[in-house]
Formats: sequence, structure tokens, C-alpha cells
Amino acid sequence: MEQIRIVAIPTKVVELVRTTMLAPGYGFPAHSELGADPVPCRYCLRLIRSGVDRRILFTYVRFAGVESLPLPGPVFIHAVACERYPENVGFPMNLVPVGARLRVTLAADVFWRRNMSRTEKWKESSRKSSPVPMRTIST
Repeated sequence: MEQIRIVAIPTKVVELVRTTMLAPGYGFPAHSELGADPVPCRYCLRLIRSGVDRRILFTYVRFAGVESLPLPGPVFIHAVACERYPENVGFPMNLVPVGARLRVTLAADVFWRRNMSRTEKWKESSRKSSPVPMRTIST
């Protein structure tokens, strides 16, 4: 079985987004709202309470510099300061209610890593044979 390490997004990224209200690396505007549904903060890994806590939504590439494709995705953080989830302390039990989404994300990541060489070959052959630009679809 593969070991899973839970790592929150870096403090530098969170501070930049809260200060500028822009997505790092893209410059897209970040969106702040009082959410209607609970979502996990990707910094403290606690749920952002619906109707109570303000949250910021922005585009983020978590594996920039690690993966060859950008893989951007939507990320939520608390709009006000919160404490970063410590590394190497295991899975945050408060996220068990959203565990199904996490399992899907982890399964997709494992699949992606195992199939990267095939994906890269396909991407290269598609680029040579098709004038249509490729799209990345984030679920």
C-alpha cells in the first residue's frame, strides 16, 4: 500500500492570495464569499462552515514544478487567518465527512503518476497529428 502524506498549501501562497486577491501564477481574480456549503480549507484543512465563515476561491496549480502538465484546480481557503495544518501528523479526522471526494482525488493522482509516461507519449503524438489545442478538464 502506498504511503500518503497530507501537505497543506504553502503559507507564502495563502498570504499572497489573501493580500492581492489574485491566483498565484495566473493573476486571475480570486473570489470571496460566504459559502452555502461546507468545503475544506486547503491551508488549515478544517471545514469552512457554510453561512458562517467567509472563504476565498482561487485557481491553483498544486504540483507546479513536479508534474509536466499544469493541472490547475479550484482551491478554497479561509478569508481570515488560520493556522497551517502540520505535516506528518496523518489524516485530519474532521475531513472524514468529505472523504469520498478525497479518495477520488487520491485515486486520480495515483492513476496519473502510474500512467504519466503513456500520457506524455499520447500528448506528444496528439500535438503532432492534430491542429486542435488540447484542453485540461478539472473535476
